[in-house]
Amino acid sequence: MSDEVVKSSVNDRVVEGCKVALEEQQVSSERSEQLLALLKKSLMDDNLIESLTQTVVDERDVWHKTIDEETLGRLLRGHIFESLALESLPQEERQYKELERFLLWSLKDPRIWYVDWEQEGLAPLTKAERKQLQTYLHVRPDEDELHALRNNDAIAIDLKTDPTTKKSVALITGVVEAKNHRLSEAGRDERQMRTAPEVLHYIVTRYKKSFPLLMKGLDLGSDMPDELDILPLDELSYTIVQPVDLNTEAERALTPAVFKKCRFEYAHVTRQEVALLAKAMEPFVLAGLDVK
Repeated sequence: MSDEVVKSSVNDRVVEGCKVALEEQQVSSERSEQLLALLKKSLMDDNLIESLTQTVVDERDVWHKTIDEETLGRLLRGHIFESLALESLPQEERQYKELERFLLWSLKDPRIWYVDWEQEGLAPLTKAERKQLQTYLHVRPDEDELHALRNNDAIAIDLKTDPTTKKSVALITGVVEAKNHRLSEAGRDERQMRTAPEVLHYIVTRYKKSFPLLMKGLDLGSDMPDELDILPLDELSYTIVQPVDLNTEAERALTPAVFKKCRFEYAHVTRQEVALLAKAMEPFVLAGLDVK
C-alpha cells in the first residue's frame, strides 16, 4: 500500500472522528460541514497530522519538554488553529501560497540551502559562485534569530518583475501570525510582534544576493522567482489572525494599545471548536508518536 493511500486513509478517519466529536457537542450540521471542509484542506495541503506529530516530537526530543496531557493539548490547539487560520484567509491574500511556505520554511531552517554543497563539494560551481557561497555560509542566522523566525506562521508575498532586468522578484511584504488567545501586553505576544519583522528583514536582506545561487543549487525549476527581496522595515505589514469568537466589540476592546497598528483577520473557527478538534485528533497524533 502506497504512502499516499495510507495518508488518505488516516485523513479520512481523522475527519470522521472530528465529525462525531462535533455531533456529540450538538454543533449544527451546517457549521460542522464548514469546519470539516477547512480541516480537510489542512490535512491535505499542510499534512496536518504529520505536522502535529512532528511538533510534539520536537518538543519532546529536541527541547526535552515533558509531554503531559496539558502540554499535549496546548500544542495541538495552537498548531491546529494556526493551520485552520491560514487556510481560512481569503485566497487573494495568499496568491502564492506554495512559494510563501517554501521561503518561510527555508528561512526557518537554512540548512536546506547548503546541505548538498557540503555533502557533494563545490565542484559544480564557478569560482564566482564558490565565493558567493562562502559569503553566504558566514551569514547563517544564530539561534536567537532562528527562534524568532520559527515564531512566524506565514509571510505575505507579492511577485513583481524588475523593470530593468525583467527578472521575476519574490517581494516579501509582511508577517502573518495566528493567535488562538487574547493578546497580552509586555509579554511574549508583544515581544514577538516587535521583533519578528525586524529579524525577518535582517535575514532576507543578508540572503537575497545569494538567492539566485541557491535556486540553482536546489534545481527547483522555472516556477521559482529569479530574485528575493523584502520591503523596507517600516513598510512591512503585520497581520494577526484570531478565532472568530474574539471578533466582538467587547473582545476587541481588550486588545492592548501596542497592537493597534496591526491588521486583524478572524478565522472561521472558535476556540471551543479548536479544542473539540484537538481532542478528537489526539489519538492519531499519539499513534504517530509510537513510531517516531
